[in-house]
Amino acid sequence: MKGFRMFLILLFLVLIPLTGCGQGNVYPSPSSPREEASDMNEETLAYNKVSLSQLPESLKEKANELQRSSKQETYVGYEDSLAYVMIALGQRKTGGYSIQVNKVTRKGNELIIYAEELTPPKDGFVTQVITNPMTIITVKKKEPIDHVNVRITNQKPSGGT
Repeated sequence: MKGFRMFLILLFLVLIPLTGCGQGNVYPSPSSPREEASDMNEETLAYNKVSLSQLPESLKEKANELQRSSKQETYVGYEDSLAYVMIALGQRKTGGYSIQVNKVTRKGNELIIYAEELTPPKDGFVTQVITNPMTIITVKKKEPIDHVNVRITNQKPSGGT
């Protein structure tokens, strides 16, 4: 009897780790429309950086509003066959900040903008004034843009002397 109990205990100790904590049979669920959209290939788009003075009159008021905003915002306006994308970083405590767009892609009706926030050098001389960095780019509008996803990374400040 004692040998049988020992056998059961050993069997129990061996089988428990073998069963693991798995999820059993996991089957992929049918894709939702949102998931299917994310499977589409990203198309890299050509873009141009434009200045505030190059904006159509119909968009200048919105650009001025974004420049005064204290929060990060993105706005898309359309004129002829172009989409004007305005990206504002929001308020910064000093000068020396800017936005550099590195790549623009389209995935379905979503525009994805890869950008970098350029920061002033650590211990560098900058203007002591509140600034609102903004950049404006244009892309050709082939189809409607339902959503703009701006992915901004922060560049680490370079060391000063």
